Amino acid sequence: MRTPICEVCLRSGILCPACESKLRKGEISDLEVNVARTLYTLEQKSKMFREASFERAIAADDLLIIITERGKAGLLIGKSGKIAKILSTELGKRIRIVERSENEKLMIQELILPVRLLGLNVRFLPDGKEEYRIRVSKNDADRLPIPVPIIENLLLQLTNKPMKISIE
Repeated sequence: MRTPICEVCLRSGILCPACESKLRKGEISDLEVNVARTLYTLEQKSKMFREASFERAIAADDLLIIITERGKAGLLIGKSGKIAKILSTELGKRIRIVERSENEKLMIQELILPVRLLGLNVRFLPDGKEEYRIRVSKNDADRLPIPVPIIENLLLQLTNKPMKISIE
């Protein structure tokens, strides 16, 4: 399994100088270290995690977003969501698995599932900044899995771009 910390650190439970340096510089967080260790213990019980990948973790309230490599989300979700449920129990938070993509629209769609994304608009301001607006149907608004302000905060952390959700 690929994680932000090395396998030696996962096995020993102590961070090596290189991983400790990543933690101090802010390249990885304590949360990501905890998620990586939890996934490593699950990998020891079941070898199906060998191909899995974990890149980042972002927490908001009682929700944990786990970012994985494109095409690898199914390995962390498991059949009928079994692995995601185990992760949720182990980490004490609700889990949402999102595949990393350069296409922001795809990441937004995965984050707000089962709600359908109507569109993503970009407005270019005179000062050179960009404003992003995510359009969602008002019929689907009550089915959003996460409250709107939390989604907007998560998207800011994921993309480093301020995004607003517009319910139409």
